[in-house]
Amino acid sequence: MYSLTKATEDLINHYNIGNINIEKKVSKYNNHKLRHSNGVLEIGRLILIKMEENKKINDIIKNKLEIVFLLHDIGRFYQNNKERVLAGNEFEHGNFGYNLLQKDGYDEQICLAVKYHNKYNINDLYNENTFKKMNNDEKNNTLFISKIIRDADKVQNMLYNIFNSDTLSKLDGDKIDGGDISDKIFYEFKKEKLVDRGFVVSKADFIVSLLCWTFDINFKESINVLNMFGYYDKILKELYKINGIDKNKLDILKNVIYNYINIL
Repeated sequence: MYSLTKATEDLINHYNIGNINIEKKVSKYNNHKLRHSNGVLEIGRLILIKMEENKKINDIIKNKLEIVFLLHDIGRFYQNNKERVLAGNEFEHGNFGYNLLQKDGYDEQICLAVKYHNKYNINDLYNENTFKKMNNDEKNNTLFISKIIRDADKVQNMLYNIFNSDTLSKLDGDKIDGGDISDKIFYEFKKEKLVDRGFVVSKADFIVSLLCWTFDINFKESINVLNMFGYYDKILKELYKINGIDKNKLDILKNVIYNYINIL
């Protein structure tokens, strides 16, 4: 079994990669990602508690899940110390995290879950050569671990963004102009699709883009955790109070999201 203490040490070691005199804005970002990693561990544990209300999860799988919750973004710290994000360059942190954890001797199921936690489509995992060589139980467990980390990662981000006053206050400034939901975002949301952030032009668009992450959640228990924190009531309240927003559009979005989470 893997040690959560060792995983924490590995995370801190990579967080402090190679440069004590790290640029201040990089350090600030890394501290945020460190808090995010711990937040995903907490959210992941809540999802598991909800799941175990119906079925006991194998202790070995739970142990691997906790490691993945904590280490899923380990590649992020490398990219920021190398200032790749700040330079605006693309960096595939899932792939890099996979390589880091392989070198550190972690189980292939853990490594694959980290590799695919941020991919657009989780089904790409089926094309991975090491996945193809697994027996059916190993494949099922790897897919289970990979889906839960995607959920825990999204749920933590969804809660952080809508309950963090700093995020919402920044959107009230000049960084995102306009109020109503754009037609492109509205159309994609109605089709229950993830929204391309490149089309976000207003505060309403940004908040709707957070809401649409629901469509990529795999487990009902993850929705239950969001409901436990009052997420959907909170996010809809924030939308309804935006000046200039089309209330008819909002009523439609509200029906779409509540119908979706009730059938998931």
